[in-house]
Amino acid sequence: MKKLILSSVILGSMVLLLTGCGVKKVTCTNEASSTGITQKMTSVGYFRNNKLTKVENEISMIFDEEYASNITDDAVDELKEAMESSAKEEGYEVTVKRVSDTEVRVKMNAKASDLSESENYGTPSDMKKSMEEEGFTCK
Repeated sequence: MKKLILSSVILGSMVLLLTGCGVKKVTCTNEASSTGITQKMTSVGYFRNNKLTKVENEISMIFDEEYASNITDDAVDELKEAMESSAKEEGYEVTVKRVSDTEVRVKMNAKASDLSESENYGTPSDMKKSMEEEGFTCK
């Protein structure tokens, strides 16, 4: 009987760990367009016990056909350098990738412990409020 109870407790603990019990995710999105380019932005904050654990950001830049010729390898490299230098100061790791002839995608990820104080949102409601003030829609 003791083995059955112990097995049940271990199994229950494993299920809770694997399902991410206690983890809350806040997802915020925004889309902006200007002449020749549409930017789709997503920011996801992961929280455990109301404390930020990591942030994943993605920016997809989609260029109109007439501006696509501006997406040269050199331009992508320059964007990567610029993004890396500014984002690293705030604690993010950056990946810049050309997805197609008309799209460039930037990913910025960070553990909360690596983020600068200005980038660390605190609680889920703090993140939601801050991002909505910047024009994002959050859920």
